[in-house]
Amino acid sequence: MLNIWELAPTKTELKRFMKFAYKFYKDDPNWVPQLRSDMMNILTGTHNTLFRYGPHTFFMAYRDGEPIGRILAGIDEKLNDIYKMKQAYFALFECVNDQEAANGLFAAALDWARQKGMDTIIGPVSPTNGDDSKGVLIQGFDERPKLMNSYNPRYYVQLYENFGFRKDEDHIAYIIHDRDITFSKKKEQIEKAKKRFGFTIKPLSLENIRKSAEELHHVLIEGMPIGWQYTTPPDVDALVEEIMNLKMLYKGRYVYVAYSAEGEPIGFVVGLPDYNQVLRRMNGRLFPIGWMYFLAGARRINGIRMFVQFVSRKHVQKGINSAMFWEVYQDFKRDKMEFCEASTIGEYNTPSIASIMNLGFEPYRVYRVYRKDF
Repeated sequence: MLNIWELAPTKTELKRFMKFAYKFYKDDPNWVPQLRSDMMNILTGTHNTLFRYGPHTFFMAYRDGEPIGRILAGIDEKLNDIYKMKQAYFALFECVNDQEAANGLFAAALDWARQKGMDTIIGPVSPTNGDDSKGVLIQGFDERPKLMNSYNPRYYVQLYENFGFRKDEDHIAYIIHDRDITFSKKKEQIEKAKKRFGFTIKPLSLENIRKSAEELHHVLIEGMPIGWQYTTPPDVDALVEEIMNLKMLYKGRYVYVAYSAEGEPIGFVVGLPDYNQVLRRMNGRLFPIGWMYFLAGARRINGIRMFVQFVSRKHVQKGINSAMFWEVYQDFKRDKMEFCEASTIGEYNTPSIASIMNLGFEPYRVYRVYRKDF
């Protein structure tokens, strides 16, 4: 017998929700377990901006007493206020290959959203209002995902579409390998652009974290695409939290901010080494020996993921993107990296796509966000 249960927001119940994924994927060599402590901080809202923006709930599916699926549903009231929508979201969906169970989970999320006055649901979105675990992997199952990117079985597409979800937007991952990089030829062009438009590129400063957060927030407000209805710009306090979380991994590389001649922040780019190469051996735990794998494995990481880049709308087409990636490229060479993934970029974000492909990146993975109106 199939049962769908709404979970109480207790640590015991949330641990049950969290642990399902570790059991579900335990024999899949391409799944990378997130640190359990980090996932619990997300689920409890300890380090999760999205949960501050509206109600949310958790469902699990059971068949004959055995857990076989889960889903998180919520409402971003801040986003809805901005775009005058009645939109709910879902995230962290996992399910065995059982259409009845998937239908039960989706229906529970829709019914919950309908009772809250919503008329649309989209997902899977990031469970943190970020760029982690966003979208269903529909192309590129042949290797492990890069840091914080989604991974799922191939049959998920059928589970979604058989229920009646339709594509909302595809988000694409681009990659380039060291052997294919010809970026050095652009140095002269970049220097000319910097001189012509008077901008400079500097590493993210951690000396005054709040000041740095305010600068990033300014760029987000000025550079976020108009009509982008998946996430709201995090406020300054949320960005302070993000920088604090980044602090342990940030070594002064791969994160850069662009400034105008007047000192105004006008762009930034954020990247990190692909720590998934280390996390896959830790089974989601730092202790008792996970930290040893982390320290030993971090030195052998051979690639990076570029998470996000923004340029103020009034400063586009000035070569700022290329100039920021040039600095990243210097770090890339210094660390003897072998690949760089830039992800994910929405299929309708043509300026970013043109910029990244102009640097030599090629598309190689696709993550889909679905929607259903009701």
